[in-house]
Amino acid sequence: MIIKMRAVCNKISKLTLIMVLMTMMLAGCSTSKPRQSQTITPSEKSQGSKMTFAERFDTIVDQYKDYNCFTAQFKLSVNAPQQISFSGRAYIERNKSIYLSLRKFGMEVARLYVANDSLVAVDRFNKRYVAESLKDVLANCPITIGNIQSLLIGQVFEPGDNKPRASHFDIDRQSENSQWIALPKGMPAGLEAGYVFSDETDSLLAFAVKGGATIFLTRYLEYYSSPVGPLSGDVDIRVQGIKIPLEITIDWTWNGSVWNKPSEMKQFVTPDRGYQQIAAGDLLKLLKWTDGPTDCNHYHNIFACCCGASRWC
Repeated sequence: MIIKMRAVCNKISKLTLIMVLMTMMLAGCSTSKPRQSQTITPSEKSQGSKMTFAERFDTIVDQYKDYNCFTAQFKLSVNAPQQISFSGRAYIERNKSIYLSLRKFGMEVARLYVANDSLVAVDRFNKRYVAESLKDVLANCPITIGNIQSLLIGQVFEPGDNKPRASHFDIDRQSENSQWIALPKGMPAGLEAGYVFSDETDSLLAFAVKGGATIFLTRYLEYYSSPVGPLSGDVDIRVQGIKIPLEITIDWTWNGSVWNKPSEMKQFVTPDRGYQQIAAGDLLKLLKWTDGPTDCNHYHNIFACCCGASRWC
């Protein structure tokens, strides 16, 4: 069991490593700017008092509409391990690819591309890049491209499925707070994952996945109405249990987003000659695993730990 959990932990580390690596490579071109403000459409009042938790869960998922692609602007702010911010544009093809273009001082300085068979992070400022097989990166984690897309915009997913149903989750009230939780059934050994929702509005508040001592936690603070259902305008990502802390905020500008227009999509260009490829495996020593939040063992599930021990929810 220890060997299995360590293997799962190492697989999660590659995803974390790519994000840490990009932050460290680009730290030299950072400046400090105030955070953007956005106009948010409030979530509608929940009818939860008249419905079971399972019915509330399915009602949330039923709000989501299918889409083929979209492009939208965002601001990416990294608070750890370095403080750095970028403006950016996302080009998303549903269940196929994620292309993020990051800009600084009016020019593109980085690209991140995730497709069904690859993950490439390009530092154009320093002419370096990391390329990994997505299959190797995800390994035992039952996560798809569609799942990652849903995670980035604040929509609920079941690992391996974009339209989950309540019957595939263990759902109950989080007694410590005015919240309720949904934990997917059938996760691989050594992995825990799930969601926490507001009991008042049924808004998705957080998603977390835990492998070994490593916790990947995503928090959603604000929501917009959109043609494809409610979307988070503020996505906070934190990774705990590693030597180098990682905290990222994505502020989406949904007002100018364009949906279902393939002509608006931009094709990713593979780095040409003159770029140095950096092997992600050579940098794993930077991510020395810790014992994680030591008081997690006193809590009955992953959310009680994240929201109680770290007080992040």
